[in-house]
Amino acid sequence: MRQGYNKGTMTDRTGMIQEQQKQANLIAVLFTFALIVLTGIFFDFYYNLNDDMLMKDIVSGLYTGMPDGHNIQMLYPLSFLLSIPYHFTRVVSWYGIFFFLSNYGCIFLVVRRIVYRSRSRLSIIGLAALGSFFLGAFFLWDLIFVQYTVSSAILGSTAIFLFYTNETSKQFMTPLEFVRSNLPSILLVILAFCVRSEMLLLLTPFIGVVGIVKWSEEERPLTLLNFKKYFSVIGLMAAGMLFGFIINYAAYSSQEWKEFNSFFDQRTQLYDFQKIPPYSGNEDFYESLGVRESQQKLLENYNFGLDETIDASMMGEVASYAASIRTLSIQQRITEAVKGYYRLLIKEWKLPEWDLLIFGLYVLGFIAAVVYRKYRKLFAYLMLFFVRSVIWIYLIYGERLPDRLTHSVYLAEALILSAFLIMTTTQKDQERSKVRKAFQYIMFLIIAFICLLNLRPGIGNINSEIERRESINPEYESLKEYCAEHETSYYFLDVYSIVAYTEKIFETNTILIKNYDYMGGWGCKSPLYYDKLKLFGMNTMSDAFIKQDHIYVISKAERDIHWLEAYFNDSGKPVTIVQTDQIQVGTQNIFSVYQIEGASKSDDGE
Repeated sequence: MRQGYNKGTMTDRTGMIQEQQKQANLIAVLFTFALIVLTGIFFDFYYNLNDDMLMKDIVSGLYTGMPDGHNIQMLYPLSFLLSIPYHFTRVVSWYGIFFFLSNYGCIFLVVRRIVYRSRSRLSIIGLAALGSFFLGAFFLWDLIFVQYTVSSAILGSTAIFLFYTNETSKQFMTPLEFVRSNLPSILLVILAFCVRSEMLLLLTPFIGVVGIVKWSEEERPLTLLNFKKYFSVIGLMAAGMLFGFIINYAAYSSQEWKEFNSFFDQRTQLYDFQKIPPYSGNEDFYESLGVRESQQKLLENYNFGLDETIDASMMGEVASYAASIRTLSIQQRITEAVKGYYRLLIKEWKLPEWDLLIFGLYVLGFIAAVVYRKYRKLFAYLMLFFVRSVIWIYLIYGERLPDRLTHSVYLAEALILSAFLIMTTTQKDQERSKVRKAFQYIMFLIIAFICLLNLRPGIGNINSEIERRESINPEYESLKEYCAEHETSYYFLDVYSIVAYTEKIFETNTILIKNYDYMGGWGCKSPLYYDKLKLFGMNTMSDAFIKQDHIYVISKAERDIHWLEAYFNDSGKPVTIVQTDQIQVGTQNIFSVYQIEGASKSDDGE
């Protein structure tokens, strides 16, 4: 009889779990769809930076004429997969759709888990609404202005959230069952790594903290079974990331790509972590490298594609020199970073609304740990705070505090704190009391109030940014139209004349290849860059200017272009820069079009 009773109990429990999952799926779909509809009605979706625009151009074929998986910033397996649908149609923005589905898919998974953790119908609706409100209020900017770095953080943070809130039968679950139940987290971590490996690695300390906390909450943490369970999950995550890295390494294993990757790394070191030393006052250093002032100017204005002698070695030498002349030593920089973190923590919040949310979640977490007698959770909060402090000090030390990084760190920490709170306050077998019930209501109200505080200024900031983009993007659209109308010509764009412009994610594209490119930037001097030059009958940018009549430079009308003339004159190739046309928006001249004229047009250009 006992066996029959157990079978019946298990069947009933399985049916109940399945019903809860269906309910959670339905409610999560409804709330996520509502969020999509609301954001779609009131806002357009943009690429936040031109980084994503170039990556999109590469995988879609707009860069070289054929879709290509070597988009440099992502790992090749994902980039290759994104390029496949463009072979069938380029009308659809597959690249943008991937990030759109990734971001909103993560919201669906988080809301679904929140709903599944709820006890009563009232709390189900309340938590689903609060979860959607919370995600919409604080993540709205990153949903509207999509950036692959932040999307990687959203994927990784969702993986952490799902892993910790995955309530399992801890004592009897086999390693295989444990892996199966945490498969979404495993896949999301691998996907986040493929989207932006550096971002996922930055979040690795958070993953470690949550893994240790969850493991420590097992009934008998140090059993062989638990070692097998957790190391199976860790092993699969590591194996998936290693597999992606190996495929990526193989895809970039040619000599041309190896040379470019070396150049790319040195370029990153120089532009992202150092400052280019001015020529004045550092003449001896530049002369020792054989670098003229006109060449150093190319580094400053990011148009280094004009000079083929600017290679990985030169970039590395300049980066090393820039690091050596810093006024502060490494120890002093660490001290200043700690002081800077203290200022951000106590006096000068980086993003006040986000900081208020994080502070509120920590306070609520500490109170919840006491109210629910989960005293060990206090150490979890302390450990998390220590790790977040180390990450922030690292970012301040490297002077790397752009919004795409700070938003990502805030986002991960907020979801982890939310996961801790949810698991503390929604255990199905815990004692219910008036104090705990009152705390839950107060907690909901506090979080809702913080979200409400952020919603209005958040929407205001988004609208202001959209207005700014809509006011300047017609200039970029006019440039693209001009280049498309002059399809037999080729245009090199002054980098800092173009960096402010972005594109809408779902705008329709009608051309198959762009007959223009930047004079520098992170994609410059890659094998794809040279493939594009050859496609338009060029070997190098400088030779094309000298030898061919259909090559032009486009720069903002107000920008000084004499650096270009100075470079050729210093190279022993006297030229004259002639303005041949202007690109207008309305009656205003926005861009100037230049051509290089000189005696070398008729010879071999040597």
